[in-house]
Amino acid sequence: MPPRRYPLDPLARLRAKKVDDAARELGESQRARAAAERSEATAVQVAARLEEEQRAIREGERAALARGELRVEDLMHGGAWELRAREERAQAERNVVKANADAKTARGVERTARETTAARRADAKVIERDRDAWEAGEKKRAEARDEEIADDLATARAHAERSKR
Repeated sequence: MPPRRYPLDPLARLRAKKVDDAARELGESQRARAAAERSEATAVQVAARLEEEQRAIREGERAALARGELRVEDLMHGGAWELRAREERAQAERNVVKANADAKTARGVERTARETTAARRADAKVIERDRDAWEAGEKKRAEARDEEIADDLATARAHAERSKR
């Protein structure tokens, strides 16, 4: 008689597949989070560099104004430049805020994927423990059958020996 198959084998395979799928999604979410954090760091660096460049230009213009090197036309251009500089700073700040929000969202997605993976692993572990218990039970039943067969053989041999006498 062929050995019995574990009755929950299809469920075990399904749960193992869900663990694999969850682990794959976790890996993808980790990569997305890392990329979002890199983008966030880049946006912060760009904003800081822009601020530093604009500060240096302003200081240079103030020094030139103090030395009397600027004309009225230069001052008018400076006003237009300041408007553009404010818009560039505002855009850089919006980029930082967006990158920060994207990184926060990516961290949340990763956390959810990590929790899902842990839950899927726990579900699969339940089936693994049940399979282990089932296999141990099957082994005990097989050993009991083997002992019963051995006892029956011993009894049959004893009868055969008695009948020979």
